[in-house]
Amino acid sequence: MMMLPGQVGKMRFDEFDARELPPGFKQAVYMDVVHLATGPLRLPILVARGVELGPRVSVLGGVHGDEYEGPYAVREIFESLKPSEMSGTFLGVPHANPPAFLAGTRVSPVDNGNLARVFPGDPQGTVTERIAHFLGKRIIGDSDFLIDLHSSGSSTAIPPMIGYYSHDSDVGIASKAAAEIFGMPVLWGHPGISP
Repeated sequence: MMMLPGQVGKMRFDEFDARELPPGFKQAVYMDVVHLATGPLRLPILVARGVELGPRVSVLGGVHGDEYEGPYAVREIFESLKPSEMSGTFLGVPHANPPAFLAGTRVSPVDNGNLARVFPGDPQGTVTERIAHFLGKRIIGDSDFLIDLHSSGSSTAIPPMIGYYSHDSDVGIASKAAAEIFGMPVLWGHPGISP
């Protein structure tokens, strides 16, 4: 099921392909990721595709349910985008972990899973593992650049910082350059990329 620009609706996991969206497309879609006893667990995805070809940038917010700045930032960025002035595609997931967000907790109350620690996930696993699998396959996997927004949540205080891939490679150099442009006072280089 493909929706026309301006429509808001839901697509099934196996139907969504950002590469097939028409130029100028901008809308929120809701993807059914897993079915629970209470009904489908849906992830909101904010999609904007420019009129010109270009890179795909994916932004995750709310990987932990008690982090509120990321979801706000994803929605604010999406609202500001004008596909007629864009090249490439923006995919924003404001609430990557809906069960944890609804409970206001770091981990999912459904299975006690920490979404940030279960990638690449499992399509037959727990609810949190299935969310990770979906994000890995449909959002992160085809992206040219990923921004994973976190905050300290409701129980910790950390300085404003940005992490980047610090490997001596083209990807590492680009990651560090992007981190520097972001403008945080602390840059934290990671020598490896987690699954």
